[in-house]
Amino acid sequence: MDDLLSMMDILQIDKLRSGKAYQIFYKEYGERLGFARELLAEEIVPAKRMDLKSSFHMLKGGAGFFGFSEIVRIAKELEMMLGAAPLALDETGRAQLVESLQKLDECYGEMPEPISNATEGSSRA
Repeated sequence: MDDLLSMMDILQIDKLRSGKAYQIFYKEYGERLGFARELLAEEIVPAKRMDLKSSFHMLKGGAGFFGFSEIVRIAKELEMMLGAAPLALDETGRAQLVESLQKLDECYGEMPEPISNATEGSSRA
């Protein structure tokens, strides 16, 4: 029975990985992490802070759709941190952002990569 469940889990994961929505989410997740790293390398002015908050909000929504609860939790914390006063981040706040971003990086590294249907088709020739 456990082997059957494991096989079913694998089939579900492969079905997820080959879907267009997951491919888009995976790509955008990487882009959002890069965007966040770039902004954290600079002074975070209020407009950039709102861009970061929006980026983490969208990441939270996509992760929730696919059931990545740890990503949802971290992105929600970041979103709340960026929405809280004061508008300027002190060193402690910046350190928390960097730490949470590293956790999101780790989650991204553990996510299964998308399966490209075009690649699968060409390998069958």
